[in-house]
This record gives sequence, C-alpha cells and structure tokens, in this order.
Amino acid sequence: MPRVTLAVTARAELRQIIRFIREKNRAGATRIKNEFDRVFRILAKQPDIGTFCEHLGAGMRFVTVENYVVLFRRGTNRVEIVGVSHGAQDWEKLL
Repeated sequence: MPRVTLAVTARAELRQIIRFIREKNRAGATRIKNEFDRVFRILAKQPDIGTFCEHLGAGMRFVTVENYVVLFRRGTNRVEIVGVSHGAQDWEKLL
C-alpha cells in the first residue's frame, strides 16, 4: 500500500486552513482535520481515485474534502499531496 506524503507547500496550506477554522470554531477545526486524515487514508488504500487534471501536470488528480480541493499525484510507492485549497479559490492558478 502506498504511503501518503505532503509536499512542503501542501503541509503549510493544510496547517493554515486548520488554524483559520480553529480561530472561529475549535470543534470544527478538529472535525475537518479528521476528515482530511480520513481521505488521506483512503488515498493510501485507493490511490487511483480522484479526477484527472493532467493539464496541471502528468498524473495529477484531485479529490474534494468538504469545500476543499486536494491535488495529488501517485508515485510508485507513495501518493504525494501537492496542494490543498478552498474550492472557491481559483486553485488551479495557485499551483
């Protein structure tokens, strides 16, 4: 089973999202963090899920976690999360 890794920028984006939510709703921040963790575990088990977005790079896919877009690519032994952003943003331009 591939392991899930987060690129430095994706890790920073995820921390910023959790921090932002925590300022307004501590329980909501815990809930969304748990949801990201759940989806990352699913990606480890089923790395071929998600929607292709090859125009962003070879092998690029995305899945959604509530209102957020998680951009990732599958490697031989890992799934690399390359970006996390709110779906209302023009997330393709953020890459």
